[in-house]
Amino acid sequence: MLHLLQKALCLAQPTLPLEQEEKLREVTSKLYISKETQDFIDKLNTKNIEQISRESSLKLCMVAQGILDVYPSAPTMELDTAVAGAIVREVSKMMYQYGCDDPITYNNENLLNPRFVVQQYKD
Repeated sequence: MLHLLQKALCLAQPTLPLEQEEKLREVTSKLYISKETQDFIDKLNTKNIEQISRESSLKLCMVAQGILDVYPSAPTMELDTAVAGAIVREVSKMMYQYGCDDPITYNNENLLNPRFVVQQYKD
């Protein structure tokens, strides 16, 4: 299992120029950016944002690893995020439901995740 995690984290590493380290690094859907996601990005307290696109599990691992700062989700299924979500929680970050402080839960009757944001734990 650890070998698979290490492999996923290696695949998640983007190639960023050093001067971009000062930007807020945000990751979005590889397929599309919804209106809700764009509204979230527009409300971030910075104009210096680096947007990166990856698949769901890699995005979660990139936030967990500290490569990225925030991930506002597109629609995903529980199976797309469960393992990576556990990794996120283990490194003191959390998947919050979009627009509130409630964490994402699993094994729900409807396996479609609500929209969520991955970031540091909220105080």
